Amino acid sequence: MEELNTEDQDKSDDWLDQLNELIIDHLSDITLSNAWLAKQLLLSERSFYRHILDRTGLNPNMYIRIFRLLKAQELIESGTFNTVKEVSLAVGFRKTPYFSKLYKAEFGDYPIDLLKKNSH
Repeated sequence: MEELNTEDQDKSDDWLDQLNELIIDHLSDITLSNAWLAKQLLLSERSFYRHILDRTGLNPNMYIRIFRLLKAQELIESGTFNTVKEVSLAVGFRKTPYFSKLYKAEFGDYPIDLLKKNSH
């Protein structure tokens, strides 16, 4: 029985790895959608929703949002970009104020604060 659980976990990890790769490859695409991701993973939208929820406890929109915010944090910390607008566009947010609001809600600081801190 232990082997079966490990095998199921490996399949789950492989599926999430495949999903994460798709998101990374299309990170700056503001039109990235659940329907498109589901199609790429050969799933119906309903199955896609259940797969993500079962594996992460998050709905697809929240998973993608947090994924994008984490990538934004990496980009800011790496010093890759100089402005919040550049970062927000790089991770697929069209509206910089909305991105900043979500970033603050997730990490407790505005992205501009971290950009300023890293530029010194």
